[in-house]
Amino acid sequence: MPNVKGGGAQTLITAILDQNEIKGENEFVVFSSYDNKAKEQSEKYKKSRFYFLPQKERTLKDKIKGKIMKEYPLESPISFTSIAKIIKKEKCDKVIVEHTPWQFPFFVKKFGTKAYCHLHNDWLNSDSDRKYINQMRKAINQSGGMITVSDYIKTRVLSIGGLNQEKVKTLYNATDIDMFSKKISNSEQIFLKNQLGIAENSIVILYSGRMCDEKGVLELIKAFVEVIEKNNDAVLLLVGSVSYGETTSDEYTKTIAAHMAKYPQKIIETGFVDYRDMYKYYSIADIQVIPSKWDEPFGLVAIEGMAQGLPIISTNSGGLVEILNKEYAMVINRENEICELKRAMLWLVENREKRLELGQNAKDELKKHNEFSYKEYYNRFLEIID
Repeated sequence: MPNVKGGGAQTLITAILDQNEIKGENEFVVFSSYDNKAKEQSEKYKKSRFYFLPQKERTLKDKIKGKIMKEYPLESPISFTSIAKIIKKEKCDKVIVEHTPWQFPFFVKKFGTKAYCHLHNDWLNSDSDRKYINQMRKAINQSGGMITVSDYIKTRVLSIGGLNQEKVKTLYNATDIDMFSKKISNSEQIFLKNQLGIAENSIVILYSGRMCDEKGVLELIKAFVEVIEKNNDAVLLLVGSVSYGETTSDEYTKTIAAHMAKYPQKIIETGFVDYRDMYKYYSIADIQVIPSKWDEPFGLVAIEGMAQGLPIISTNSGGLVEILNKEYAMVINRENEICELKRAMLWLVENREKRLELGQNAKDELKKHNEFSYKEYYNRFLEIID
């Protein structure tokens, strides 16, 4: 932190810090794992102080303890004891544990009702480890509360039972609506398409996100291949990578690459793109597809697409169904995903007027929802922890 490598949670935390720079209502103390670029970016903040903590390598003992006790995140850890000492020294009024909940009980023991957990994923539900559930139930009831990114995640948390329901509140994710509403000029669109090897008059289908199995990228590619067998005007643009902040490869992306290699002019992959440049890729798109196989906690990319005025094809996934409706989106069933994706994409590819209608509806709908703007997100965040 600040966000320099992408990621939904990182982007939203940075948005809160940025809004606070504008309004100047609070002082934030931010703890982050060390990163040279993040440290450089942090220097522009006048109303936030950053502590960059070195990560240590996990020993075998750490890994075994983490899996058994469910008390520590599975990533390389940092010293929570050191963080707690700094928090006390800084005399912080509130303590917000962002994204990963495993360390939350530790901070509740230290800070009681000052501590909150902001949960961005489905990491606490009735299917979780029993000991972990008991720890988290006790922590939530003794804390300031838990903030969830959608009612879907809120329902999943409440499914563990025994919670004071007033302690669990939804704060919908937000985005930079002004930025994602921008369109680059026609000449810039042509230039970007040329850079990507996309013909000027192609119908561009956009996927934005990580290249991983739960996001349904392979299913999207297979469905798209069936689309171009019927209509060769379409191009699939994949924007993202397997990990945050860099373009890397794993077995899944190698499988994707093998499929893409058969259609080099029709399936284009960009690798990692800086968040501040993403609106340019939305600008050249005609359709957005969110083919998630898992239950999305929220689905921030849907808000980005709506801001740009894109018609959306999405699976009936988790929190996504809370923000999408038939006036501007085609929500499909995951049980027959490839067939359903093909049907929806082909229909929109061949119906320009419907694409424009749904896209305009999406843009109009977003204007009704101030809560998806960073300004209201910041205000609501402060209301919840006040």
